[in-house]
Amino acid sequence: MTYIQPLLTLFLLVFALETYRLWRQLKRGKPVLLGVAVIGLFLFSWLPFARMVLRPFEERFPPRASPAGDAQAIVVISGVMSPPNPATHEHFVGSDTYLRCLYAAWLYKHWHPLPVLCSGGPARGKPNGVPDALVMEKVLQEAGVPASMIWCEERSHSTHENALYSAEMLREKGIQKIVLVTSAFQMLRADLCFRKEGLAVTAAACDYRTFAPYRLRDFFPCWGAIRLNEDVLHEMVGVSWYWIHGWV
Repeated sequence: MTYIQPLLTLFLLVFALETYRLWRQLKRGKPVLLGVAVIGLFLFSWLPFARMVLRPFEERFPPRASPAGDAQAIVVISGVMSPPNPATHEHFVGSDTYLRCLYAAWLYKHWHPLPVLCSGGPARGKPNGVPDALVMEKVLQEAGVPASMIWCEERSHSTHENALYSAEMLREKGIQKIVLVTSAFQMLRADLCFRKEGLAVTAAACDYRTFAPYRLRDFFPCWGAIRLNEDVLHEMVGVSWYWIHGWV
């Protein structure tokens, strides 16, 4: 349990008690919106609820020992990246991107030694920045993938562009079948995008958020649940937006 968790629980409890007291005192004009806000804040920060709404995105692609299919290349798309700071002086991958790269390297070493395509351009608004793909390339090399077996797609800024520009590179190399590596919660949108570009996709999800067993502290409000709910909203809006634009 973190230091924030007890405080967050305490604040929500005080908020709920004060709302209940106000509800009892008022005979007319019940504070309905205030009550909804209390319940909403609790659910948005409660891990069981966050896992429940995120689970449908992940259970479409359950964990597997290895991909169930064949392929000609492994494609791994970028996630969170961190810019240089006074301590590191260079770009480095976030936890989700790191896990994706490690899983792609594991597939190369333990499944099939296929070419690995890293997909990710520089940060938006920084055309001269370091492409995510080059940072991911370093992680793959450190994990044991030879430099000669790593390709980089350095233009994309979104999952749609990951699929669009990666498909262009792969078609030039005569590749139609891929294993796609990304976080499980994002796999639905990514899978649909790459299929839209005419590729035969075998999903290889990683970074699962909802399959871990519960611990006692997980039943108290926490920031981790807020992060998961943010991912849910991002994917719900993302899939809808991509469908409207015809990208999936």
